[in-house]
Amino acid sequence: MGKEINYNDYNFLTDVQKEIYLKVKDGAKFAHIAREKGVNPEAVRTAFRRAERRVKEYERFHAIKERNLEVIDMQITRGELKAMKEAVYSLRLNYQNKVGRPLVSDWAETYPYMYDVVCGLYDKIEQTLEENK
Repeated sequence: MGKEINYNDYNFLTDVQKEIYLKVKDGAKFAHIAREKGVNPEAVRTAFRRAERRVKEYERFHAIKERNLEVIDMQITRGELKAMKEAVYSLRLNYQNKVGRPLVSDWAETYPYMYDVVCGLYDKIEQTLEENK
């Protein structure tokens, strides 16, 4: 997915998942790893599959986040921006009210990513309106 990611930095995997994932990626076989660890090869295969799924989730999350940071250019009127400010404020309150319920959070276990985007957007709108009085 675009950028090469350093798998050694994947702190969201358990130590066992990380070890198995890296060994398999380096060419080790499940049976060899299982003998090393003294476990069933199926346990190694399961740990690898779970790690692989987490890595893919992580990559998808960061690919979306990178894409969302791309700057776009759009002509907009002052009235439209004021209306957007009100809408974004309502959306911000909506996200705040959902905190504590099961929401998708970012990898640092903070507020949902879109909540951060909405807060940043609201601040940008306020700043733009202030600068263009």
